[in-house]
Amino acid sequence: MQSCTLTFEAGVGPVLAVPYLRGVPQFAATENWFRYRQPPSTLLFEDHAGTVTFNGVRWRGTQGLGVELGRLDANVVMLGRPRSIRAEYRFREFRSTIDGLHEFSGFHSISDNLDDPSNGRLVTFTIGATEEVRWRHGGFSYRIVATAPWRSDGRELSAQSGVALTSRRARGASVDDHLTAQWSVRALLLLVLGREIHWREHTILDEQFPTWMMSGEAHAPQPVIVLPRRTERDREQAAVEHGTLVWALIYLRDLKAAGLRRWMMLYEDPIFRRAIEPTVEVVNGISSFLEPRLMMLALGLDAMGHFLDPTRKRNEYLNRQILRCITASGLDLSAIGPAEGIARALAEMNNDIKHADRPNRPSNPELRLMVDLALLIMRFQVFELLGLPKRLRLAASVSRDVNFLLEDFRINGIEVDATGKFVHR
Repeated sequence: MQSCTLTFEAGVGPVLAVPYLRGVPQFAATENWFRYRQPPSTLLFEDHAGTVTFNGVRWRGTQGLGVELGRLDANVVMLGRPRSIRAEYRFREFRSTIDGLHEFSGFHSISDNLDDPSNGRLVTFTIGATEEVRWRHGGFSYRIVATAPWRSDGRELSAQSGVALTSRRARGASVDDHLTAQWSVRALLLLVLGREIHWREHTILDEQFPTWMMSGEAHAPQPVIVLPRRTERDREQAAVEHGTLVWALIYLRDLKAAGLRRWMMLYEDPIFRRAIEPTVEVVNGISSFLEPRLMMLALGLDAMGHFLDPTRKRNEYLNRQILRCITASGLDLSAIGPAEGIARALAEMNNDIKHADRPNRPSNPELRLMVDLALLIMRFQVFELLGLPKRLRLAASVSRDVNFLLEDFRINGIEVDATGKFVHR
């Protein structure tokens, strides 16, 4: 046993601050943790409120002389007590909630029946999580499922309709493996929603973390909250308003299980990931500067064009790769300019930003509009990639996001000619 303090630091997560005296036998083990920067891989923090399990413990520094204070954090923190201390934990079931999943799925788990409440007659609420979609891929079984957590103290009832993504593996998987398995769903949500979203909560359900009775007996497990360092910054972000997430290019009812499996199969291709990963990070607000956003989208368009090329030709010009993406998007961009000119304009703008010896610098309105256009082109790749019906693409092509962008070009009086030059009306 070693006394310490458990704190929570923004951007880091749970941190253990461990005081000890150098050279005193009582603290010899603790002193070695920090002297050699090799703390145990797993530590349990215990106080009157319960147990917190640190796994993948990391040295975070030491301060003081003689009377010293060492700091530790962990790759994964579980808010519960395990049956045994292990170097690594592998869990069968891992559940996550993420912004936009509720809106994308359209699932509901609370319904009401109001029978003239003004006259004091019956008001009935039904709480039940019954809607779900299941599929399998890569050794994992997945579920997108409606949830309905509720509680009551006899005087007051509170319930919340939600949707969760669950990954399950019979032989177990680490938290990082589960997150990696779920990451492609996050990417899909970012593309179809076109809005910044964040992971909100993770839980595990596994016999290694049972429900402990006061007598010390272990009963069937209940969900245990998990705090992975990998998603720590997401949980600190402000809640995303529901109204910003209701306009998606497609919804779960359009994809079903077959579409989700197809998406995950595509995501296995490293060239496909090279196209999608920079694109979705732009959606998620990786930078407030337009220049790096444009360059990341150019990377995505280049990789997507290469992915779509049946010959996978090497050293292809960027404008040709972008043109391939514009064609695959099915977007009518004639109000802005010809597809060949738009492709040239995006490629030239990317080169103008990248190379300091090029004298041309895009104006802020040009740059802002082309960033939005490049992102829209990348988002519309989902229709061709997933083999979706033409009616869905047609509906999306007259959606708010498309109309807003075309209107933005018109209001600013900016068009693109066939050579890729900007024309200001």
